[in-house]
Amino acid sequence: MAKPDDHDHAHAPARIFTLTLNPAIDMGVSVDKVEPEHKLRCGPPRREPGGGGLNVTRAIAELGGKSTAVFPAGGKTGDLLKFLVGHYCVGIACDQRAVPVMAPTRENVIVTETSTGNQFRFNMPGTELCDEEAQACLEALADGVKNVEGGGLAVISGSLPPGVEPPFIRTIIDRVRAVGGRVVVDCSGAALREALGAGVCMVKPNRRELAQTLGGISPDESDPAVVGSAAMDLARKHGVTYVLVSMGGDGAVLAMKDGYAHCPAPTVEVLSATGSGDCMVAAAVLAIERGRGPEEILRDGVAAGAAAAMTPGTELLKRPQFEKLRDAMPMPKMVRTRATTTKA
Repeated sequence: MAKPDDHDHAHAPARIFTLTLNPAIDMGVSVDKVEPEHKLRCGPPRREPGGGGLNVTRAIAELGGKSTAVFPAGGKTGDLLKFLVGHYCVGIACDQRAVPVMAPTRENVIVTETSTGNQFRFNMPGTELCDEEAQACLEALADGVKNVEGGGLAVISGSLPPGVEPPFIRTIIDRVRAVGGRVVVDCSGAALREALGAGVCMVKPNRRELAQTLGGISPDESDPAVVGSAAMDLARKHGVTYVLVSMGGDGAVLAMKDGYAHCPAPTVEVLSATGSGDCMVAAAVLAIERGRGPEEILRDGVAAGAAAAMTPGTELLKRPQFEKLRDAMPMPKMVRTRATTTKA
């Protein structure tokens, strides 16, 4: 049965937009054992839309929300990608604004060895975007956001393709904010650094990325107080509303400039961690869009990440598992404090 949130949002225009500049078709197959120089008999292939933003869109749809996916698509594989986005985001849960480009959309191969459970991921080079194609993606995103009453929420997620340099992230953020939108960034390295100081709503580094960006903490730091203090510093110094730091089996921390909360990860049977971060972003963004408080944003994100880990291969979360985990988890509590300066 649909929940009130579903009914309220089902027939309204999408207020969440995802941008995937480096999408892919992920083809997953299984084989008993990977051996060199043998003809390997694979199981039936499973093709899914891939790339951070598209995973976020798929997870939002599974959670009962609605979003618009913006992504480049080229060649016959681009046509297949558009079909798959529609297939995995059934009905009115997803609109798509596919931007036509010259180069064919890439395909990745994920092989699961059933005898061991090992997974082998073969990621192909990204489809190169020229300046005009990258700009077209930006305009498609901005055009959607500006037509949302009260402002849309844009999620920039995933890696950058060849031809697109990290400063373009700042260009996207400035453009979206100029038309009244808020921005969530789930990128790493130089792209993440470009987002800082641009007035974004949320960034989602893992603890390794937080350490690399800010310095002063260990990449595998497990003390929530240390991670929380560092994330608060990031929020204060760079004007970020929320810093959501994923910590794997240690859960996650959500920090603002004046406080943080930690949510432990629920104990689940982990079948595959693939897509857990994207599902965490999807649930957190959906909570933000629905006006929830920071504690609920964090709890929903951690529950979604754990639910994704319970599914095999490249599958994302299932809503019943998410809701069962979420409802059994205590609400995190904010620790209100002043951030201490972390050594850069």
